[in-house]
Amino acid sequence: MTDNKPDARTEVLLSMWGKWVIRSMSGGLGYGNMCPMFRMLMSPSGDSYGSHVPAGTCDSNDMAAIDEAVRRLKSVYYLAVIEFYVNGGNMNSVAKRMGTKRDAVQRYLNNAIYQIYLDLNRKDRV
Repeated sequence: MTDNKPDARTEVLLSMWGKWVIRSMSGGLGYGNMCPMFRMLMSPSGDSYGSHVPAGTCDSNDMAAIDEAVRRLKSVYYLAVIEFYVNGGNMNSVAKRMGTKRDAVQRYLNNAIYQIYLDLNRKDRV
């Protein structure tokens, strides 16, 4: 990620972040012991290691970093991100809820994704 152009990973992270926000609002953060991916996290004796993050997912630190980046957005970009990634729906339904046109929502989201990408890739961020 050496250029200043967002990659698909930023959108995937935002999608995961949206699900993370929904789970946190419902008090459902964490991964249940019956999660199918926990079979990979079992010790040889068959004991569970507990509620670890399944392989291939982001942990709470990643989600917190994205959450901070989203919170730093301008209000219209923030609203577009919340409406699309948390409240869900297609561009037309998001545009209707926001009281604007579909292409405006797309522009807001593109700008938000770019700002989040820059924020997550800042040199001073460790």
